[in-house]
Amino acid sequence: MRMRMTRSGLSAAAETPKADGIPLRRSIISDHLKPLRRNIPKRFFPDKKHETVRVSRARCDTMGAMKNIRVLLWDIDNTLLDFLAAEKAAIRQGFSEFGLGECTDGMLADYSSINRRYWEKLERGEITKKQVLEGRFAEFFGKYALNADVPAFNDRYQILLGDTICFMDDGYEIVRSLKGKILQGAVTNGTRTAQEKRLKNSGLGELFDLIFISEDIGVEKPGKGFFDAVLKESGRLLGEMPDPREMMIVGDSLTSDMLGGVQNGLVTCWYNPGGMENKDHLPLDHEIRNLHEVPAILGFVPA
Repeated sequence: MRMRMTRSGLSAAAETPKADGIPLRRSIISDHLKPLRRNIPKRFFPDKKHETVRVSRARCDTMGAMKNIRVLLWDIDNTLLDFLAAEKAAIRQGFSEFGLGECTDGMLADYSSINRRYWEKLERGEITKKQVLEGRFAEFFGKYALNADVPAFNDRYQILLGDTICFMDDGYEIVRSLKGKILQGAVTNGTRTAQEKRLKNSGLGELFDLIFISEDIGVEKPGKGFFDAVLKESGRLLGEMPDPREMMIVGDSLTSDMLGGVQNGLVTCWYNPGGMENKDHLPLDHEIRNLHEVPAILGFVPA
């Protein structure tokens, strides 16, 4: 089941809730991680220090099946939010605004394939983020002989991505149900422009205690530098450095989320609704078809 939202915001039934249970304090990014501060808006660095989040090992031992999990990390695109739905709407709106004619389902499928290939190259460290963002559209437009300003189209596309919010498996309600029970963070390779708007419009931004965007960190998932930043900031909020095996990452990408989790020693939970094959035979801890299985893994509710 997927919840849909419009750019007008949350419905009355999905208002951002107040935290209960363990007091958590939201942090976008640490003010002492380097090189994170480069080019990040000043609002991300509050003058006051964050409160310590009281999620002790002793308390975690009473919380369920995965007794040692203290930090839950969520991928955003195609895990909590349906990126393909947002992509489809943004591309078609962009075509309309730039006078490029109709964008058919076949063209969208071609773009998605091209886009995925560029992101996989980025994850392997073969190209830069800028090459991804502009290269995919240059190749796509070239294939269909479309005359468009690639940088301008990409800039507009990043903004349009935030206008369509579609949750995967009641993602909002699941994250909300865990708020105050465990430290939760968003981990994403998406652009800052797109992800800030998507997190705001979805209401998820107000639920997370930590938000990590690779563009701010300077390293993409699955890179070690990305997860080093996550570990360090999580430790700052917990009041002590967690063991990587006290952190679980939930995501749909084997090459980004799961590989990063495996290489950095985290507990991994592969969100695989389509039943895809684990072709690289990554040693994963959990594989799920529905996000409702996550609280059950943590021991909070029955599966």
